[in-house]
Amino acid sequence: MWVLVISSIWNTFGTNILYFLGALQNVPEDCYEAAKIDGAGKFTTFFKITIPLIAPVAQTILLLSINGTLQTGEYVILLTNGAPGGATYTAGAYLIGKFAPGFAETTANIGYGCALSLVNTAITASVAAFYLKASKKMTNIY
Repeated sequence: MWVLVISSIWNTFGTNILYFLGALQNVPEDCYEAAKIDGAGKFTTFFKITIPLIAPVAQTILLLSINGTLQTGEYVILLTNGAPGGATYTAGAYLIGKFAPGFAETTANIGYGCALSLVNTAITASVAAFYLKASKKMTNIY
């Protein structure tokens, strides 16, 4: 299981760093100058200015990560194929197995796979809706 976690982090780390870099570069220098004039230290500046201004990007990255986690299946098939004993088998890998026989199934069952895809989409959409509602409350805090 740790191999899947490490490979997933390795795959998304660069993209997430670029998102954060873009967010940090969009923080206006005027905010830092005003905080410095007001006597705020680096710790206060980071937690009172930087974090709130990059929070929307962090929320987007978290939502994309949750979405990717719910739909991941290619890492499972390529690295472990569900071994040992199906311990690393995810819903995404099960869906791929239903559409593409030879990985986990011996025959394709397209209708069943389509139904599972709709269920997976509904679960992902409900998690995303819940998260967006919670993040709207978090945005109002800042």
